[in-house]
Amino acid sequence: MVTVCAPAQVSPAADRPASKSTPPVFPKRFYRGPNGQLYVPAGAPVSLGITLSTSAGTPDNAQSTAEESNQSSVILKEGPTSLQFGATRVPVIADGTPPKTILEVVDTIHVEHDGLRTLEPSPELHLSASDALSGVATTLISLDGAPFVTLPTDGPAVNGEGEHSLRYFSVDHVGNAEKVQEFRFRLDSTPPRTRVDLAGPRADTVVGAGANLSLSAEDADAGIEQIRYRLDESAERIYEKPLLLDELPEGSHHLQFYAEDRVGNRETPQSFTFLVDRQPPKITLSIRGTQFSDKGVCYVSPQAEIELAIRLPCGLAGCCGWRAHTGTDDAGHRRRPVDSQIQRRNGALLARISQSLADAV
Repeated sequence: MVTVCAPAQVSPAADRPASKSTPPVFPKRFYRGPNGQLYVPAGAPVSLGITLSTSAGTPDNAQSTAEESNQSSVILKEGPTSLQFGATRVPVIADGTPPKTILEVVDTIHVEHDGLRTLEPSPELHLSASDALSGVATTLISLDGAPFVTLPTDGPAVNGEGEHSLRYFSVDHVGNAEKVQEFRFRLDSTPPRTRVDLAGPRADTVVGAGANLSLSAEDADAGIEQIRYRLDESAERIYEKPLLLDELPEGSHHLQFYAEDRVGNRETPQSFTFLVDRQPPKITLSIRGTQFSDKGVCYVSPQAEIELAIRLPCGLAGCCGWRAHTGTDDAGHRRRPVDSQIQRRNGALLARISQSLADAV
């Protein structure tokens, strides 16, 4: 029986263990393909020998001898060739090219951010390897610096927000190992956050003529894809520019809104209620005490009280604020501080300001 011999290691499974995150070393080996082809490592010294045995099924105590050919070892180039021992030619295929592994991010939204690819939570990563000659023996992976392990059937499972590293390579059946590749990426599972801003005439959440409303969103990783909103009973829309509130009728309005980032994280919808008020208050003046009018001029005694009544639209009391003033009239009389109160009457708010013109002393 003619055999092919090589000085290199040929054990088919004696792989050396690897330290953490260091790829294992695979020995060169021979491989008999499914159709009987004999694959040998290209670039490794190979020679022919002959083995004699007493029977085809050699028992444990059978005697056998081996004889090397007179030819020296040869280094084979890539591709089909043959080795000759006397009149015997042994066809072999020399394989010196490692496999090629391709990583695919399957059906996953992703975006480049800060030099890294940012992916949605729990992405599906698919690794496929090919080899033109002896075929792929195994693919190994190392996730976040862990020791290399055989690629699971369902691919690598990656979880946890933040930066990750996946290292991978494949080995063919004669021990050709691919150079380790690395895929660095981030997982983003945090939704954006949207803020409402009112500009123009306003008091708290009550706005007047010429006011507008704007929405802005922030996202730490993938960035903002879009902001969507719904005002009152209208259809949902994509936010593009500030909303001009002059186009709305007076009264209360309800805004719902949310943002979505570029890897599909959606914010929990928020809501915001505001009032539109374009009507000025109505003011009436009344005088309590001695008074008389002459040619359009009203004369009052120093003890008289002047009362201003401000009628506001119901629910819009927040629009107005009053400050108490002291001072003197044209006759030099000191005025007492303004006394003000707000009370509800007939479905409206009535603000009353009373001021005495009497001397404070």
